[in-house]
Amino acid sequence: MSVFAITLTPPAVSGGYPSEGLVTLTIPAPAGGATVSLSTSDDSTATVPHHVVVTAGSKSAAFSVKTAPVPEERSVRVSAESRETTRTVTLTVTPPPPPAHLASLTLNPATLAGGHASQGTVMLTEAAPAPKGAVVELAADDETLADVPTAVTVSAGQRAATFAVKTALVTLSKSVTITAALGEVTKSAALRLTGSARLGPLPAPALERPAERQRVGRAGPVLFGWPGVIGAVSYTIQVDRSSTFATAALVTRTVPASEVSVGPFATQTFWWRVRANDASGAPGHWSPPRPFSVY
Repeated sequence: MSVFAITLTPPAVSGGYPSEGLVTLTIPAPAGGATVSLSTSDDSTATVPHHVVVTAGSKSAAFSVKTAPVPEERSVRVSAESRETTRTVTLTVTPPPPPAHLASLTLNPATLAGGHASQGTVMLTEAAPAPKGAVVELAADDETLADVPTAVTVSAGQRAATFAVKTALVTLSKSVTITAALGEVTKSAALRLTGSARLGPLPAPALERPAERQRVGRAGPVLFGWPGVIGAVSYTIQVDRSSTFATAALVTRTVPASEVSVGPFATQTFWWRVRANDASGAPGHWSPPRPFSVY
């Protein structure tokens, strides 16, 4: 019984990353297993365990090769020895790739009717590093006109990633600047929105706080909050003792932000709802009324 082969996966790695080795015997190991000695020609670059045990009845055993960062490419011989038989395989250890920088940001289309979506693409100078890739931060200089994710990840080994740009309806043509940043490099692209006929009222906001049937103390005002609606420049909130809002509401207030403190209120159950208003003042749909209780 002797060593038939030794293999490495992958056979080339960037210094600091491991490779997985496999020793294969000519025949299955006997009872008690078989010990195979391991070594490398350059311990400062690549290290292996002193030996690996092939269990009884098996023909192979795995081991790990750890590598160190290197300034230039190096070739290291990894050897497996058993019963005066030695097999060798070469591991190539390379310097880390150059850091990836942000090369460009493009939008397709760069001009479109408000209310439609564009696709953004970020491109790097090099492939994104393993294992996590590169996270590119995104922003729009006018979030009422364009909505982008806070970041997009370029996967490890890739140079580009795409993201969606949602836009708001506009009556007059407007421009918004989209920016992408990676480290100290920032790229920008202009998105032009053309006026378009309104497709309908703004959608109802999704109510967040207070939660459904939440109980709040009567000692102070109640903080109401909801996510912003694309295209909204203000919001109208109503609070009433009835879920139907059939008569004039107990509270009606228009605010520029997506949260407001109102109250205090007496001890009982109330309902609240919110709608978004666009730049022309046209109201959107009311959210479904949500109850809360004051104790």
